[in-house]
Amino acid sequence: MAIPQSFPEPGRTVAHEVLTALTDEFQTAIQACFITGSYANGTAVPSSDLDGVIVIADSADPLHRVQVGDSVQRLSARAQIEVSLDVLTLDELLQHLDVHASVAVKGDSVLVAGEDIRSKLALPPPSLYARWMTDFAFTLLSQVPLLPIPVPAVLRRTGGTVPYPLSAPDPVAEFLGYDTCRTKSGAPIPSLKPIEKSVRGVAVAISSLRGAYSADRSRYVETYIDAVGDEWTELVAETYALCKQKLLYEVPESKADRLKLRRICERTLEFENHFLRVYRRYLLELLKADGEDVVFAAKRLGQIEYDDEEVKNSLTEIASTSSGELSKSACHSLARKSGDAPKPSASQMQARVGDYRGDTAIGPLTVEVRSSPDGLLIHPQVAPSRTAAQPIGIRAFDTTYGLVVFPPDSPCASLDVEITGGPTIPFRRIV
Repeated sequence: MAIPQSFPEPGRTVAHEVLTALTDEFQTAIQACFITGSYANGTAVPSSDLDGVIVIADSADPLHRVQVGDSVQRLSARAQIEVSLDVLTLDELLQHLDVHASVAVKGDSVLVAGEDIRSKLALPPPSLYARWMTDFAFTLLSQVPLLPIPVPAVLRRTGGTVPYPLSAPDPVAEFLGYDTCRTKSGAPIPSLKPIEKSVRGVAVAISSLRGAYSADRSRYVETYIDAVGDEWTELVAETYALCKQKLLYEVPESKADRLKLRRICERTLEFENHFLRVYRRYLLELLKADGEDVVFAAKRLGQIEYDDEEVKNSLTEIASTSSGELSKSACHSLARKSGDAPKPSASQMQARVGDYRGDTAIGPLTVEVRSSPDGLLIHPQVAPSRTAAQPIGIRAFDTTYGLVVFPPDSPCASLDVEITGGPTIPFRRIV
């Protein structure tokens, strides 16, 4: 295992322990291991997350992939720092089925074990890259704890939709709630990662709409300056310089730094709402495209509270002139905006009591749905801090995992979890 000596601790030790355990257990299944992100580009600080990609051999037994994912989740839960390892095959990287991973391996990675496959990879088409980067920025802003990224501890979404304009995570706090996040274990911790990641995510997204790639994430400030260079450039540069380079993601004690951080937090909220305006224009343009892009845009416009006639008229036209999945998505988004989305009956809900399993961004996830005097309860089985029951009612919002949807026409052996800012994940009953 070739972990570079330049990696700061505790990341170097964590990388060695986790990746050695994986390669020892799955010698024939793992084709390569890459470290990506700040450890790869030399900007890691002691509290930086350890990011990477595990490449599974195309010839490996499909069961091995599931087992590798389970082992990654188990090993990551015990690590001293946040660990996020994507598990993909070479074919999936070549097809850009995970644009984040393919771009990271191609342009921002260090090979630590196995075959160097980077020369076989190419950057994704600009349009695909832009869609993924804007989607990721939206995910950050809508704060989806299911994803393995630090997000503010206070959610800013209601009923499964994201309000527009956004308000601060905690409007009365000194730093507006941007100085506390929840880790994968669910524990709140003081950190400036949420604000730096939010500004970075928005900057990369807007740069991608100008055709610019941020393959090396340590250079996203320079990329934004070159590709966009607008009135938000100073905020992008100052946030990175203060929150990561100077403060190492730690909340400052000095009065001068606290005043500067407060100004950055105020501007960050404005920057986030600026992005949602840009994103609205982008989604309306996607409605004029073809294929899955149109369906995606129709769904996403229903997940954000854009309460204006142009959005409603565009969705109405799509709903009345199209058919199939596209028409269904547009109609559902319009129903959401009017509050008329269909709700399943109590008997349909009761039929779905049991254990379910689904594939999520943090790997395989098992949830237990129980009956109680108050309705149904969902018990997510991820870590001890996340085993408390969460009431979900008939069509209520579960603050840990998203909007739990019980489609009236679906079999009782399944349920869907619609992640605000993410996909609708099917969960199947465990027999």
